Amino acid sequence: ANFTTNGGGSIAARGASNQVEFQRQLDKIVANLRGLDADVYGLMEVQNNGFETATDGTAFNGKSAIQTLVDALNAAATAAGDTADYAYVHQANTGSDAITVAVIYRSSKVTPVGTAATPDTSVYDAFVGTTYGNRVPVAQTFASNQDGEKFTVVVNHLKSKGSGTALQGTDAGDGQGSSTIARERAVEQLKAWLQTHPTGDADSDVLLVGDFNAYSGEKAVSDLTSDGYEKVSHGYSYSFDGLWGSLDHMFASQELANSGQIAGVYKWGINAEEPVVLDYNTDFGKPADSYAGDPYRSSDHNPIVIGLNLGTPPVQPPVEQ
Repeated sequence: ANFTTNGGGSIAARGASNQVEFQRQLDKIVANLRGLDADVYGLMEVQNNGFETATDGTAFNGKSAIQTLVDALNAAATAAGDTADYAYVHQANTGSDAITVAVIYRSSKVTPVGTAATPDTSVYDAFVGTTYGNRVPVAQTFASNQDGEKFTVVVNHLKSKGSGTALQGTDAGDGQGSSTIARERAVEQLKAWLQTHPTGDADSDVLLVGDFNAYSGEKAVSDLTSDGYEKVSHGYSYSFDGLWGSLDHMFASQELANSGQIAGVYKWGINAEEPVVLDYNTDFGKPADSYAGDPYRSSDHNPIVIGLNLGTPPVQPPVEQ
């Protein structure tokens, strides 16, 4: 979780405990994102404290978490002689949870088309944090600066398995954990919302990304893959109590998945496989030399990167004579 408040505030801090930890964490997150070298990023667990100015008024630098992160990315780009072109989108509804999803992009590579869209939670109630507990998704259409080809990215973070009310779904002992009702409701409403083309653009190239808190064999995933989307990511992204699986996925619209425009999908194994001794925390008597400002153990989930060759027809193999 990326937070600019340490240990308090009206939205309780879940990130660093102090200033030293904050800088250590920020350096690792920047190394992670810079290492991915993406044009568009979908982020989980960013502190929900506004945009340019921190809305809870307790941030140590007066800035929100997302602004602080983008500033750090641009500073790192400048230091490396790279283009300082990182920016973020502003979504109208970030929900009431302490954390939110976010979208960062490189303005020299892509241009937002219209504004970021979020569902009307009075209609799509699966994303009301106080009831079903799923975070509000955000959708943004982008156009490639190279050729104008468009695609839409939808960032999601569904309710976790760790707890669930009767409304959200208690653990049925079937391996799916708690809050299955909440996640399945979110998927159904997500599909319905996207059918309305909420960004105002009807381009069929759509990617759903994020932490769906559901493994590949769960109903929340099969509800997506049986109705218009294909899971294009594979492999493990998370380890819990010695058990491995993936809660993090990328789903492509059938049109995108079948178009030949997906060059590849890769889960970068920098986090889940690594020991916690490498992370940013300074507690528990860790050796001083265990920390480095590199991407390893910058989070507990592995990031996923996808390559798109937009507008490029699939390469046909030569016909043998």
